[in-house]
Amino acid sequence: MNKDSVLIRPTTPISETVAEIRSDGQKLHVVFPEKRDDFRRTIKRMLFTWSGTHWERVVTFRVGDPVDRMAEIAHRLLAAGFCICMQDVVAKDRLIAGSYTLEQTRWVATKATGDHTGWFVILWNKRIEDMYVQARKLPGSRYADKEVVVPPSQFEEVLGFAEVYGFSLSPGAQRIVSEQQEARAQALVLDVPPVPEKHSQNAEPPILAVPTTVEVDPDLLDRDIGCAC
Repeated sequence: MNKDSVLIRPTTPISETVAEIRSDGQKLHVVFPEKRDDFRRTIKRMLFTWSGTHWERVVTFRVGDPVDRMAEIAHRLLAAGFCICMQDVVAKDRLIAGSYTLEQTRWVATKATGDHTGWFVILWNKRIEDMYVQARKLPGSRYADKEVVVPPSQFEEVLGFAEVYGFSLSPGAQRIVSEQQEARAQALVLDVPPVPEKHSQNAEPPILAVPTTVEVDPDLLDRDIGCAC
């Protein structure tokens, strides 16, 4: 533990091993030397992965403010019974005051690779919830690369979905919405009548007149051609 770090203990620790929380601006790091399944379950729920020496998470738009995340990580670990230490003074103050912003775990982002590049992608923390059924109800949605993707043309449906279920839009998703709105505003609108059918498949056959007399065509009559039958 760094000499400038502050040690914080829960009222009833389940381990004396200290989890050191820090950030280098690119990643969040949690160092916890003891091997414990309960700690592993707790940290993985916060989308951390094992680097081989410690737990880490890349800082992306989904992380939000890294200082808020350090405060939230500290809070969750303390609530689980683990001792923590942190060097960041602002993160410590937010932890103590409870003034940090909880992580937004539901996002509408942009698919950057694969066959559906440029589509919306619906993201959530799969370790704590399941939004698959709701996301797959979006018109035109697909399941690709273990994610639900939605075509850009369905931006209105995506915006409604985000509002109902509390999803935020990434900068890329916001850009898709703006582009689609602009394209729709500039689209040529034509009010066209239905195309007439040259031959209607459902037309009724004509009704023929009933003949008053019925005669057999002479050519169809049997003739005696001199054969013995």
